[in-house]
Amino acid sequence: MFWLITAAMGMRLRDLKQLLAWVLAVFLAILVHELGHALVMRSFGFRPWITLYWFGGLTSRSAGGYSRGRGESSLAQIAISAAGPGAGFLLAIVVAFLLSITGHEVSKGLMGGFLPYVLVSGEVGSVPLTYFIDFLLLVSVFWGAINLLPIYPLDGGQIAREVIMRLNPREGMQLSLVISLVTAGAMALVSFFRFNDTFMGIFFLYLAFISYTSLGGMMGRR
Repeated sequence: MFWLITAAMGMRLRDLKQLLAWVLAVFLAILVHELGHALVMRSFGFRPWITLYWFGGLTSRSAGGYSRGRGESSLAQIAISAAGPGAGFLLAIVVAFLLSITGHEVSKGLMGGFLPYVLVSGEVGSVPLTYFIDFLLLVSVFWGAINLLPIYPLDGGQIAREVIMRLNPREGMQLSLVISLVTAGAMALVSFFRFNDTFMGIFFLYLAFISYTSLGGMMGRR
């Protein structure tokens, strides 16, 4: 399903070479993202493994090692969550540096005025390679920024949950879900009407639904 969904997301591309470059770039960017989570998990004594699935990747873990208790703290959870986007940003920095020392330029900007993106200017070696580098930078930076939004279960949502629960242990989980629901709903509207991206809009609607059902379950138990 990972390969099928990734290919479906690239169906608007013009030719097969672009599509193959897209699939390979998404695979590498998501793998690096999940490796970021995994490496920090290992530093806290966990035993991680990575699964690529229909909407991206997931790094799971089993407890182990001398630092098990330390790895369960809020700060550890924040570090683990932030490591994924951080690894993607680091990959983009390395790629941009290699491009600069080989005489190529990169362009930077904000999509919608708040989501960063980086693209290569001009051709790098060949057309397929240029497509691959463009897509790799796009996924590493743009999707990494999206992943930091306070939307559950994205990394930003988990970071927000840990921070809010430290400030308000009694109602922190419920408040983080409210923030997640509002943010996901707003991003769905932006995706549909500003980015004109149906797939992204559906994605954020799905995340809003997850937050809504989780919030309803919490209120029901109370």
